[in-house]
Amino acid sequence: EYYCHNFPPQRIHSLIYRKVGLVGDVHFDTSGSGYYIDDVSNKVRYIILNSHNNLYAENDDGTAKYNNMHTFRFRQSQYDLVVQALTTVPGDDWSVLTASHAPLNDRDAAAFGGSDGDHVLMRRLLAAYKSKTAFTGSFAGTYGSDAVAVTADFTNAKGSYIAHFAGHVHGDTSGVYDGITVITAR
Repeated sequence: EYYCHNFPPQRIHSLIYRKVGLVGDVHFDTSGSGYYIDDVSNKVRYIILNSHNNLYAENDDGTAKYNNMHTFRFRQSQYDLVVQALTTVPGDDWSVLTASHAPLNDRDAAAFGGSDGDHVLMRRLLAAYKSKTAFTGSFAGTYGSDAVAVTADFTNAKGSYIAHFAGHVHGDTSGVYDGITVITAR
């Protein structure tokens, strides 16, 4: 229970993410777990993603069908949030950072749905923003009913993308994947 193996999204939001709203103007995705927030004085937009945003469904015994700790997903609501956050950066002098628990590197590709999984789609979306190009991509999903499709035009987007920060691996690493710097820290 402490690891949210069995909590529906509303409970996770109530226990964890709703408290984020106490620090300022937070923009949540429709799942209530992905969000972005601006540090106006330093001109930084932080986009925080829930890499454990699995579809919630119950088995006949009431337990969660999809374990949030073994399968990583962003899902459509977070992609929509990322596109909104990246296309509304206030100025060219702003920086953008993204973060999630599970890193966007290839070490945990199986948990993200394979070598061309959810993590790769997110990296390619961020790379399109970084290069200020248009992007269209999709991921078939892990469960058959959680496919995502993303279309974004960043040709007029403002700001500069810095890196994606994560944890999960219990070590300090860095690498570049699809042009996106991924940094993990303990």
